[in-house]
Amino acid sequence: MTAPEMVDQPFRGLPKIRSRGPLAEKVYAILKESIIQGKFASGMWLQEEALTKALGVSRTPLREAFNRLKSEGFIEVLPRKGAHIIELSDDELADLFEVREQIETVFFVRSATAVPQATIDRLRSSMQQSEQAMRHSVNKPEQWNEERIRYLRNDRLLHDTLIKASGNKCWERLYFDIRDRIEIFGNQLSFDQEWFDVAIEDHYAIIDAILAGDYETGCRAMRQHIANVHRGIVRIRASR
Repeated sequence: MTAPEMVDQPFRGLPKIRSRGPLAEKVYAILKESIIQGKFASGMWLQEEALTKALGVSRTPLREAFNRLKSEGFIEVLPRKGAHIIELSDDELADLFEVREQIETVFFVRSATAVPQATIDRLRSSMQQSEQAMRHSVNKPEQWNEERIRYLRNDRLLHDTLIKASGNKCWERLYFDIRDRIEIFGNQLSFDQEWFDVAIEDHYAIIDAILAGDYETGCRAMRQHIANVHRGIVRIRASR
């Protein structure tokens, strides 16, 4: 089997790399962000010629970026066929979320106890502001998307903050090893209003339990949130 022929249309929005410095690092960052944000779909082939043209780089930094993305589980590189974005099977998706649940709940109580309430207050306020801005800009696609991305950043910050507060560096490394792959699915889910509303309510349940000092309830809310995200992604995949 050979890689399907691909036109360069999906890559036309990529920024030209004009600055000096480590080109492979810049190519890697652009491609990774495009994968996470859903600009490149799962299973999509990454045609070297089209990408080098779009980014304004040679094949060498592109291939270096490919190798790094491959090592992180974002793409598969096949000899004489090319590179394509990995699409997890249903079983692999279930495995990923099973691991995520363990990572984000084992030390939850210890972490939630260690995070200053002022930090959690700020996170809740930022999430609420982004949520409200999204609801007020439903008829303004560009503004809505900006607020959606801002909300997702606050979402990620909440999870990152709790993991880091565990004080266990080995656990933290395990989390960051899978975090970006999980973020791909969170981004997909954010375009489904029904399920995004569920995720928003989940976050408030987690945060409010922490602010109330009810850490066990917060842990259960985190477990429920992860299960809801998994179910939402399964639903989206089934509807394709």
